[in-house]
Amino acid sequence: MTKPTTGGTTPVVTAASRRAVRAVLPAVPSAVAYGRLVAKNVMRQWRLQHLSDVVELLASELVTNGIEATSTVGAGVEQSVELRLVSIADSFFVGVRDHNPSPPVLREQFDGAECGRGLFLVDALSSRWWHLNLRRGGKVVWAELDAAVPTTASGLPIRTPLSVPPAVLVQEPDLEVLRKVVERLKVLT
Repeated sequence: MTKPTTGGTTPVVTAASRRAVRAVLPAVPSAVAYGRLVAKNVMRQWRLQHLSDVVELLASELVTNGIEATSTVGAGVEQSVELRLVSIADSFFVGVRDHNPSPPVLREQFDGAECGRGLFLVDALSSRWWHLNLRRGGKVVWAELDAAVPTTASGLPIRTPLSVPPAVLVQEPDLEVLRKVVERLKVLT
């Protein structure tokens, strides 16, 4: 297991190598599905489909944890989380800001446990993760992935084609069945 880095800094960014998206979500369970959808669409738009499944799962787990953390803070605190997706050179970052300054805790896993696997999955799927407390309150939990595009033996990029809906299967009509239907209809009239 990778040890989380606490008190980390946000990545240094140059305008030429950075793409970023943020989505403010209400701190309600149904927002998790929307966070996954945002991640999926961003991966497709940025042609990073090779990361899509992992990024969607990381977004889902971090948004879920952010919603849970936000629900524990008192009244008068904004009830939202912010999903951040950042691509910098060969790294990809998934971050979620919540309004609870308490650090995330990686729990020991037990067979049959119904919850508490979020950070375990984040730890297993990311190259590293950490949290950053914000001066204005709350924190951002970040997970980093290697975003290098897979290459062939000769160094050419392997591109994943954009997904295209499968063609509708066209079956030949069963003439015997149609004949029987016509016969029965004639009897009814």
